[in-house]
Amino acid sequence: MLYSILLLLSLSLSILKVEAGISPQDRQSVLTIHNRFRKAHNTPELKWDNALAQRASQFTDTCQFNRKITTSLQNINALDNAAQGYGHWNQTIQAWYSGHKDYNFKSPGYTDDAGTFITMIWKDSAQMGCSSKSCSGGNLYSCIYSPSIPIHLLFNAAEYKSNVLLKGQ
Repeated sequence: MLYSILLLLSLSLSILKVEAGISPQDRQSVLTIHNRFRKAHNTPELKWDNALAQRASQFTDTCQFNRKITTSLQNINALDNAAQGYGHWNQTIQAWYSGHKDYNFKSPGYTDDAGTFITMIWKDSAQMGCSSKSCSGGNLYSCIYSPSIPIHLLFNAAEYKSNVLLKGQ
């Protein structure tokens, strides 16, 4: 009887170690790296959201990189970043952030080349959830941020000026 209880407890703990496609260690690492970049742009820290992580897991579980996520969770608009083929989270997040080189702070607005950077740094975003999965094309990574860029503000330069801040601003 005691052996059965211990086995059940052990199985339960191993299931909890990876929740929504991300381990607690990776979750902390992802938050730390994101918040380090956000701090450099004077944007508030992101908090982890399990519902967003579960949604990201639904995407990564498909192993279909070209299928993008746009979703609404409880009327909260959310937008994602996805990447495939990187060896670990640090490389992935660095690649997303590298879009800052293509962002024109003097003429704020959305560009595809800076899209992952914009999504990461968007000042009004407060929560995120991420997931990863080993797929045949390489590791698939996804993070979902909420609230995200409201679609009706996509071309509103003033909104970008107040949400995508220059380093140290």
